[in-house]
Amino acid sequence: MPQIHVRKGTASPSRQVLKFRNYQTDAINAWMNRGMRGVLEMATGTGKTKTARGCIDQVMKKGSSCVLVTAPFEHIAKQWVEELSDLEPVLASGTRRWREDIRQAHNKKKLGRRDNLVVVAVQNTAASSPFVELMNEVSGSFDYTLMIGDEVHGLGASFFQAAMQTVYQYRLGLSATPQRYFDEEGTQSLLEYFGDTAFRFSTRDAMEWVDPLTGQRALSPYKYFPIFVTLEQNELDEYLELSESIAKLSGEGLDSQKQNLREALLFQRAAIIKTASQKIPALATALQPLVSGLEFCLIYCHDMEQLGEVGVLLSELGVTYQKITGEESNRGEARYQGLSERDWILRQFANGNTKTLLAIKCLDEGVDIPAARTGFILASSGNPREFIQRRGRLLRPSPDKQFATIYDFVVRPPLEPGSKSKSTSWIAIFKKELERIEEISSDALNRDDVKTIIAKLLLEIGNYGHQ
Repeated sequence: MPQIHVRKGTASPSRQVLKFRNYQTDAINAWMNRGMRGVLEMATGTGKTKTARGCIDQVMKKGSSCVLVTAPFEHIAKQWVEELSDLEPVLASGTRRWREDIRQAHNKKKLGRRDNLVVVAVQNTAASSPFVELMNEVSGSFDYTLMIGDEVHGLGASFFQAAMQTVYQYRLGLSATPQRYFDEEGTQSLLEYFGDTAFRFSTRDAMEWVDPLTGQRALSPYKYFPIFVTLEQNELDEYLELSESIAKLSGEGLDSQKQNLREALLFQRAAIIKTASQKIPALATALQPLVSGLEFCLIYCHDMEQLGEVGVLLSELGVTYQKITGEESNRGEARYQGLSERDWILRQFANGNTKTLLAIKCLDEGVDIPAARTGFILASSGNPREFIQRRGRLLRPSPDKQFATIYDFVVRPPLEPGSKSKSTSWIAIFKKELERIEEISSDALNRDDVKTIIAKLLLEIGNYGHQ
């Protein structure tokens, strides 16, 4: 197994030795061969953080180094701090005394008491003027500089691009999905700064990879089951009315007010699909045969209203659950045995004390819950990154997990005679839904079965559309 020795943040080397999987070593080498710039496009759960740790070590071998790691959220930044603990990293977020911490570490460098400086910053802090100015100042005391963008797609947003400073000579982007959805300019900014993809390790690659020493897979296999629902007549009518309003606001030359209105209408229309009223009864039907053995289950909802409806259903079925909404505290509290509320909830889930987690978006990135093995996706956007990240939450290998199971609630056209199942709006709706089905099912154990189901459904829709 390839090994890379790790240096400490101080001048003395550590005895720690990192062992890398062969694909992680390949990723490090590919990045180095591109002049230590580029993006590692690696599937969720394949060890991007550890791989990046190897890249950091390669830079530090060259000489004294200043390293910046950016993360989208504070809980992910804290995970980085733990992973890089031997390098004595500084955590920078809006609520912390990061200025003083960075200056103290910088002073130690000037006094010869440390070789390297590692700063882990939340994206909005990393893009702030005070942070940029301070890092540009202190980085000049080091021989080499490196910036690592975790979930690098986030840095492409206009308000985060300020974090990408020219002072960092080496650059590493990390993401399972680096392309920004409907944002070519943001994607281009990332490519120009970090470079293009240096190494790719897809979900299928990870599922096929087996550790030659342990026999363990990088990711768990999974089965995928689309559950079809349709819109009620009032929902369809509202969808069509919104479509007409959106069409009137299409085209070039819209002022900012009309653009904002159009975006609001698009969001409102998408919510109709995500919260289709038939999804809750369909979820009840799907859960009924699973209740007695249900555990380690994730249910993704669109908003608090839908989450509340699912909570009522689970209570009626006698299933214990907790909510993860993004409003949970990230600070340790005595009532949670020193853990944050968020970490306490996740621990209760991992221990099996909580059977089900109800989530709104906030489990999409950077959460490691390998115990999760059953997922219900009630609501999903058209952004491929979202459902790829959600699938990734369920594919982490775990003892006794032979495979994961994903249930995806899909809105299809009505099949009743005389329905408008061939209308332009329905074609657009179902096309987006089919794209998600094809993407998720492509690597599933039962992908051939899913193809048969979709072919049959398309035939039925075509037949009814001609009646």
